[in-house]
Amino acid sequence: MPLNGKAFANLSLDETLRSTLGSDSAGPAPLSRGDSFDVSATNTFTAGELRVRGTSGLEDSKGLAGVSEISLSDLAREKKLGRGASGSVVLMKHKETGERYALKELAAASSSDARKMAVNELRLAHQHAAQNAHLVGFVDAYYHEGTICILMEYCDSGSLEDQFRMRDQIGEAAPAIPLGPVAVQLCAGLQYLHREMKQVHRDLKPANILCSSRGLIKLSDFGVSKQLDGTHDMAQTQVGSTAYMSPERLKGEAYSFSSDIWSLGVILLEALLRSHPFATSDNKGFISLVSAITSGSYPQPPPDTPAEVADTIAQCLQVAAAERPDVPGLLEGPWLAKVARSDVKQPVFSWLIKSSARAMADKAISASSAR
Repeated sequence: MPLNGKAFANLSLDETLRSTLGSDSAGPAPLSRGDSFDVSATNTFTAGELRVRGTSGLEDSKGLAGVSEISLSDLAREKKLGRGASGSVVLMKHKETGERYALKELAAASSSDARKMAVNELRLAHQHAAQNAHLVGFVDAYYHEGTICILMEYCDSGSLEDQFRMRDQIGEAAPAIPLGPVAVQLCAGLQYLHREMKQVHRDLKPANILCSSRGLIKLSDFGVSKQLDGTHDMAQTQVGSTAYMSPERLKGEAYSFSSDIWSLGVILLEALLRSHPFATSDNKGFISLVSAITSGSYPQPPPDTPAEVADTIAQCLQVAAAERPDVPGLLEGPWLAKVARSDVKQPVFSWLIKSSARAMADKAISASSAR
């Protein structure tokens, strides 16, 4: 039977919290740094321990074809879903089962940087995505016409950016985002990313946070993530989306896991404000944007925001990286600790269903008015 991407979505958050928040057991070993690669005459892409045999799929650890029974020819392209930092994403449908998947196409042949991002994303997806319900699930991988193709589970409610955009279109009638349940799930993914994978995401933003109609929130797009050998290691390269970058990264300073905490704070504040707190339209040009971020000049949450929510966001948006909490610190705080004790999937499920229904009703009204 083909490996079913839904298997990842069916994991409960309770299982996730036990395995990623409350357990000290080590998951898969941290990834190695090697990014050398080779393409053989038989169209097999090899990068370290990874071997992708053309359109038949990724080989297992014993050199046998076999992570799934799905070949690239089994899939039909439906539509383009979007672009990430390291490639485009296409919606694919299995010709026999009707199962839908997201296929990420990474142009491995275009440049050295593109190859590094492609190999990095493939390694991360293959070795770790199945270990945590809040990382987008890996299904298989292919190498076709110079492109690494990573088949992932399809998150049918789009990205958090899509949901923000839908909310803006609906206006005041849009259902409120269940910010606590969303934040807990984001932290569950970040906890695994930081602790087990030793990875800084480096491009955490609404477009890279995917939503499943089953009520799950998942991190995606690991092509630009950076591995650190230990908790206290620092990185110094600048990649990612400027508007969500931490002050230390924009200033070209060394940074670590706390840079993702800053990005999380920006996303949470954006959800409350219904606009980006460091919007480029308000900070005309790159220099002004950098100045606003590095000085910590951002609008406060709405007046009706609960104090523990506002305090959590303020902690995330400390200009000094050392003053930000780590993920366990956030989850043990008065806001998220209380939220995590309840079901965090059902509120997200209800919100996504209500948002979709309201958007469809709004679209029908607009179409009727146009007649």
